[in-house]
Amino acid sequence: MLAFNANNTTGNWIGVCIRAGQPGEVFTVADSRGNAYRKAIQFNETVDGTTLGVFYAENIFGGPNTITVSDTISGTLRFAILEYSGVAIANSLDGAAIAAQGTSASPNSGNLTTTANGDLLLGEIWTANPANFTAGSGS
Repeated sequence: MLAFNANNTTGNWIGVCIRAGQPGEVFTVADSRGNAYRKAIQFNETVDGTTLGVFYAENIFGGPNTITVSDTISGTLRFAILEYSGVAIANSLDGAAIAAQGTSASPNSGNLTTTANGDLLLGEIWTANPANFTAGSGS
């Protein structure tokens, strides 16, 4: 469970980025406000044996909120919660890209062509060892 530091704003968008320590996980995401979460993407990574997931809720209810992420296999579970304003209140998933897994000092998701102006691009990178990453130019 992880709570937001401030109340959510009605109509905003929540993203949940998840990393679990076993491949083949099944994730469930819920919150204390009763928002509906959809799976944007889930990926089994075999180099380190993990599962990555991105879930989202559109047009959310406002107020104090705690996110709960459950998985099906015992092991490590890490997740980040993000709230954005100005994202479409329905049908906000415009596309998804998965980069090839492996090892690299310069991870890259590849290109994703969107269809609407102002689309939110949300990415997730995971590593088995401590590391620092710097976002690219976005161009």
